[in-house]
Amino acid sequence: MLKVVTEELGFGKAAQNERPMSTHIPYLRHVSDTVIGLENGALISVIKLDGLFFQTEDQATLNMRSVVQ
Repeated sequence: MLKVVTEELGFGKAAQNERPMSTHIPYLRHVSDTVIGLENGALISVIKLDGLFFQTEDQATLNMRSVVQ
């Protein structure tokens, strides 16, 4: 970070003490639109599925859906 920014902003000194995100996030590069290469050579991809995430849905909504189906 620029020294001027560090001196002018109140959070500048705290930002200098933080580790870069790259130490926590092992992403290296995009292999394609949906695939990311990791530093250890592994590949990661995310897919989106349609459906209902019942663990976080309200119980009344779950009960209503079970009656409708």
